[in-house]
Amino acid sequence: MLPPRPPALTSRPAERLPLFSLTPLHHDSTPAPRRERQRDGGRRKLLIWWMVRADRHDLLTTMARNV
Repeated sequence: MLPPRPPALTSRPAERLPLFSLTPLHHDSTPAPRRERQRDGGRRKLLIWWMVRADRHDLLTTMARNV
């Protein structure tokens, strides 16, 4: 028998806040100047790449340990 579903999954998605957001919640929707956006975007891209790389490394070491 399955346990009852948690209330977060049954509520409408509009009511739920995102798990994380790249912009703060109070941020207005006007786009940043191109120069600022580019300077931040490169760092974010690098951070995402690094996190994915670390994830993959973790997965590979776990698999190697289980062999």
